[in-house]
Amino acid sequence: MTLRDLTLQELHHLPRHELREAFPPEALKPFAAMKKLYRAGVYHPVGAWEGETLVGYALLWEAPQRKYVLIDYLGVTAARRNGGLGAAAAGEVSVLGWDHRGVRGPGRGPK
Repeated sequence: MTLRDLTLQELHHLPRHELREAFPPEALKPFAAMKKLYRAGVYHPVGAWEGETLVGYALLWEAPQRKYVLIDYLGVTAARRNGGLGAAAAGEVSVLGWDHRGVRGPGRGPK
């Protein structure tokens, strides 16, 4: 499995196909809001890939002062749910560049 930043087009797919199924309606952020944050450079969508297949995602929202990051969404695609991948991913958030307090270290994390 590899991690890489999602493009805006790949991000657009998530709310329509994955997030709608995995989260309650009141927890869903409109794509327009995600797009605005993404373009402002404070929203970092990261995908977990097995070959060319997206199997999981973490949508990270960086605070304006860049002192912490909110995990906006963390999930596994519908085809891979209930197989332990989500639990494993939750334990590996530091791989994305942030420590256990949500603080990004120098030269770490998607940018």
